[in-house]
Amino acid sequence: EIPVKEGRYEFKYSTTSMPEGDFTLTIDGETKTIHLNSLSDDASTPSDSSSSGGSSGGSGAGTSPDKDAKNVLTTDFANLRVFSGTPVEHHFERTANPVTYIKFTSGVTAKSVPITIEVLKQTSELVKETPQGTVYKNLNIWVGYEGFAVPNNIKDAILEFNVNAAWIEENNIDSQKVFMKHYNSETDKWENVPTTYIETRDGIAYYQAEPDSFSPFAIVGMEDKDTQISVEVMDTDPEHSYEDNASHLKRTMLTPNLITLILGLIIPTGAFAIYRRNRNKE
Repeated sequence: EIPVKEGRYEFKYSTTSMPEGDFTLTIDGETKTIHLNSLSDDASTPSDSSSSGGSSGGSGAGTSPDKDAKNVLTTDFANLRVFSGTPVEHHFERTANPVTYIKFTSGVTAKSVPITIEVLKQTSELVKETPQGTVYKNLNIWVGYEGFAVPNNIKDAILEFNVNAAWIEENNIDSQKVFMKHYNSETDKWENVPTTYIETRDGIAYYQAEPDSFSPFAIVGMEDKDTQISVEVMDTDPEHSYEDNASHLKRTMLTPNLITLILGLIIPTGAFAIYRRNRNKE
């Protein structure tokens, strides 16, 4: 309950986690619009206006290094109105974007949280090494303004993405071993994001990932080692057979030679024994 003093309401709410922009404030049926400046500017200035609803479309949270480097193949974006403790979701429909769905629970209330997905031509300019495995797509996923996408503000995040089944087959990838990886800027290492294979339908494999932070990502597949092993066994078996046959052939060739050698020793010895016996008789 808000205390009333001399006909005035006194209520304090921290806006440090809210981005710069216009916000509506409704008290006892009366709506005002306030404008929040950045922390370096003066306090917000109220002005009379009617309340407005959420919005869609719009731009992301600034220009990324990959855009400056002309490394962005395509961009998909949305603006979401979020309420503290309430899940929010959005479906992406751009076919060039493998990410089809995002859902998270915001830790703050904000009128407009931009979500930008950059599908990259190659590894992000923000990372120092390529991820291990075969890369399907490199991505940047930006949520909110700088400093917004922290664990306290974004909880229970879910990303759904898909991979062309033909790519999986052509690259000898195990469909159960396709992961979304996130680049940890603090350790400069790629980390596996918990990823679940859902199904393959109409030539598309569907997956769900649960990231705990956002920005550089890569969809990566690991080769099917079982298939590799079976191929290697098939390749080496003929060699083993050849070696076995060669050894057998050597043994077969050595046997007559050995017999000849033995006979060569026995015959002269026998002849010498007969000669000595005849001479003794004389």
